Amino acid sequence: MILKRSFILCILINTARISSYICTAQSASDAFILARNWYSEGNFDQAIVEAKRAVFFDDSLKIPGYLILSGCYEQMELYDEAIKYLSLAAGLEHNDSLHNELTFQKINLYLRSNQPAYAFIELSGLEDKRSVYFSKKKDFYLALAYFQISDFNNSKKYSYLLLKESSGYDSCFINTLFLKAYRNLGKSPLMPAVSSAILPGSGQLMKGYYRDAANSFLLNAVLASVTYYSFIRLNPLDAIITMFPFVHRYYLSNIFNARDLAISKQENVNIELYNELLDYIDQILNDKDNISGTSGIEKNMH
Repeated sequence: MILKRSFILCILINTARISSYICTAQSASDAFILARNWYSEGNFDQAIVEAKRAVFFDDSLKIPGYLILSGCYEQMELYDEAIKYLSLAAGLEHNDSLHNELTFQKINLYLRSNQPAYAFIELSGLEDKRSVYFSKKKDFYLALAYFQISDFNNSKKYSYLLLKESSGYDSCFINTLFLKAYRNLGKSPLMPAVSSAILPGSGQLMKGYYRDAANSFLLNAVLASVTYYSFIRLNPLDAIITMFPFVHRYYLSNIFNARDLAISKQENVNIELYNELLDYIDQILNDKDNISGTSGIEKNMH
């Protein structure tokens, strides 16, 4: 008897849930319209709710519904979710050209979320089309993907293939940009660390972090003075036991700090060069030829 009542209660709860869906949007098309309106107004949470309802009740709305869901998650910077719904839409799209466009959108998101390996997988799966538009767009994403993995030779090659026939293309600018990228890649973070081991703060000073350099030098200067005074006033063993935690804390952290700042500086320069390449491509490709779809790609790269 108890089981029967529980079963009836479950049916009533599920019926109430379905009824709430129907009351909120009388049909799937109404839900889709609401989702589109919420999306245009920037209310992405509500747009997601309505879009999911639309694709659940009407298979014909799956592709546009998935695209709204992908757009919502992209705006919320939840790139994995955005890619998931783009993949669902691409899997249902039978038109080759539209399917390729959805694939390019996925590649865009992979690059924005710093996942170049997945971008390469998608690019390798694209069928070769005898189309200038398709070829240039593929060259564009290959140039960016190779830049992200620091393969500057291939990045430069695909940048050249993309831009060589465009008016205003300056090979000297591209050569200079990639020369900076090569030099930046060749800078070892060990040199600042070694320098700070010899003279605390010098590694930070080498990379232009003047405040960190001053703090490190002053702290370690005080530490050295106290250590020297301890050895005079105490026996060597007591002095070592007393001062070891402070030496470990401040002297070694100074070395690691110099290394970490050098790595951070190298990454920041790489990001600046990456964005500089994007800006240059945007300048060269005019509206008629602008096949890149560069808006937002990796401007927030970490």
